[in-house]
Amino acid sequence: MIVPLIGPLNEMAPHARLLYQRHYSPEDVWSSWTGIVKIIDQIVIEQPRLELANSGLYFYFFGKESVEAWVGREIIGHMAAPPEGLGLFDSFKGEIFSWEVPESVVHKMTGPLLLETALSLRALAGTALADTWRVMLQPLEPFDDFGHIQKEMPKVTFQFYKKD
Repeated sequence: MIVPLIGPLNEMAPHARLLYQRHYSPEDVWSSWTGIVKIIDQIVIEQPRLELANSGLYFYFFGKESVEAWVGREIIGHMAAPPEGLGLFDSFKGEIFSWEVPESVVHKMTGPLLLETALSLRALAGTALADTWRVMLQPLEPFDDFGHIQKEMPKVTFQFYKKD
């Protein structure tokens, strides 16, 4: 586990529409998100009825045994159907517990360390957490015309949904 993390903070995740791509190797999502976000950002730019809701990028995970994760952006707007290979998900407002990774150790993050840290945090909270959790990278500005992220590495925050 990355030590020490900042938190936990008790927060509310708002209603949101997520445009996402499935990733079938949760342990590798950390090393492959840049290609996915370029695809999503390009679609948002090309669709006149869409815009980014915020500057965050989200990795959604669905329990210890799940073989998939989602990488997505929260959007505002509507499209009749997402392009092939992408999905849309409308989430509900919900209470979350969040832990922020200190800026000094973000560069040490790897996929296996991300999952190990999540398991450790889940163990601290016992049965209070739902199986679904996410990691937020923010701010992550859209890519420029040359395919580069426009800012330095964003803040990384683990967010766990509270069970109802």
